[in-house]
Amino acid sequence: MFSNISQRGYHGVLPYALTTCIAAAATGLSAFILFAISPQVVSAAPPNVTDTINPPESATPTNQDDLNTSKESSPVNAQQKNSGPLSSTSHHSTAHRTTVPSESVDHQNTSSSTLSSSANGWSNFGNIETERWYANGTMVTSQEFTDPATGQRYYANTDGSIAHDVDMQLPSNGTTITVRFAHDGHLVTGMDCKDGAWYFFNLEDGSMAYGERYINYDKEHTGWYYFDPYTGKMAHGMTHLQSNGGKWVYYDATTGIMAHGERYINYDKEHTGWYYFDPYTGKMAHGNVYIPHWGKWCWTGADGKLQGDTPGKIGWQNPAAFYQVSSKNVNKVGQGMFSYIQPSRLSVDGSRADAINIFVNTALSYLGSPYKWNYALWPGGGSDCAGLVISSMESVGMQTPYNAYDHRFQAWQDHDANNMWNDPRIMKVAVADRRRGDLVFYPGHVAIYLGNNKIINAYPPHVEYDSIWRWPVRGIGRLFI
Repeated sequence: MFSNISQRGYHGVLPYALTTCIAAAATGLSAFILFAISPQVVSAAPPNVTDTINPPESATPTNQDDLNTSKESSPVNAQQKNSGPLSSTSHHSTAHRTTVPSESVDHQNTSSSTLSSSANGWSNFGNIETERWYANGTMVTSQEFTDPATGQRYYANTDGSIAHDVDMQLPSNGTTITVRFAHDGHLVTGMDCKDGAWYFFNLEDGSMAYGERYINYDKEHTGWYYFDPYTGKMAHGMTHLQSNGGKWVYYDATTGIMAHGERYINYDKEHTGWYYFDPYTGKMAHGNVYIPHWGKWCWTGADGKLQGDTPGKIGWQNPAAFYQVSSKNVNKVGQGMFSYIQPSRLSVDGSRADAINIFVNTALSYLGSPYKWNYALWPGGGSDCAGLVISSMESVGMQTPYNAYDHRFQAWQDHDANNMWNDPRIMKVAVADRRRGDLVFYPGHVAIYLGNNKIINAYPPHVEYDSIWRWPVRGIGRLFI
C-alpha cells in the first residue's frame, strides 16, 4: 500500500548482492565467499512523486492570503469564462503535498490505521482507493482536515478514505451546511459547475448558497444571483420571486446575474425584446415607466415588453366625439404666468372613476382662491368660473380650445361658460341625471357638481361651495361618458 511513498530529493534505490564461489582444489575443501556490493542509484524517481515531508519554510503558507495563492493564480479556461460563471480550480497534483515518510510505513501491514508517531500527511495520494491522511501517526477518519502545504481542505470518511465527487452535509456552528468535494477531493469554494448546472460555495466555509444572494466573487461575477432553495442550482432566465411583494426578474442566460435597467433580451420565443427592470430591486416594470437613459416615459405590456413611447391613455376612454382624457399634459399656450397649465394626474390605464376623482379633487384644491375675471391660474393665484373648469379638465389631460392664456387675452374666451354650454364635445344630459363630476350650467356661469345637490364654483369673492339651486339651472354637461 505504501510502496509509492517517497520524499523530495530521495531517489529510488535498488540494493543488490553479487555472490562469488571459489573452489580450493589443492586442499579438497570448498569455500564460499559472499561479497556485498554497496547500493548504486539505478533510476530516477517516477513522475509526480516530488513531495516533501516538511516543506521548507519559504514554501509553507504563513497566512490566509498565502493559502489562497493557488486559487487566485490558477489559469481560467477561456471557454468557461465565455460560457458561464468561473468554476473553482482543480488542485489534482501531487506536487508540494505533505506526505508520510516511507520509513514510517509498516510494509507488512498496509491496512494499518497507525504509523510511526512522526508520520504526518498523505499516503498514496492520487490513488482514490488507497489514499489516506495521517496525523501524528494516526489515520484521520470522520472529519475535515487541511493539507498545510496547499491550504486545501478535504474530508476523511469513517474508514479513512477521502471524499471525492460528492455533496455532503456537515455540522458548522450549530447548524448543518451542504458542501462539495471535487474530483481530486479538495473542498470546493466559489463558482462550480456540475452536470451542466452552476452553484456557488461560500469562500470561507464552502457552504452551498441558496435563495437570493449578492456575490462579489471577481470582476466578472459581481451582482445578485438566485439559487434554488432546495437544490442550490443557479437560476437563469425569467424567474418569479416572492420578495418585494412578488416580482418577475431576469437572470442572465450566461452569467446568471440579475438584470437592472433597460435590457434587450433574446431568451426564448415568448421573451424577446426590450424590458425595463428596477435599478434597485430588479423588478420587471409593467405599465407606465420612465427610463432615465432614454429620457422619456415608455409603456410596457402585460408581458413586460416595452411598447415604445407611452400612449396618452389605454383602457377606458371617452368616445371619440367627446374630449379625450390622457396621462400626458396638455399643450402650453403663450408665455408668462398665463401660460400656466395643470399637469395631468391620470395614469395611462386610469379608469373613469379615477378621472372623475382627479377632476373633482383638483377643483377642491382651489377652495378659497380669489375670484379673478378671465383667470385660470394655480390654486391661490386666481380663477373665474370657467377658469376653474379649465384647470380641472387639464388635470386629466383633456386637450381643449380653452386655456389660461387665451382665456385671458382672447376676446372670444371672455365668456367661456357660454362657450362650454354650446360645445358639442361636452355631452348634455337631463338635470335629473346629474352625477358627481358633471358641469352645472347657469346663464353666464358654470360650476362643478359634487353630489347631494352641492357644487363648487368660482364666484366673487373666491372659490366656494354652493347649493346647485342657488341660481336657475340651465342644464347639465357631462365630461366623462
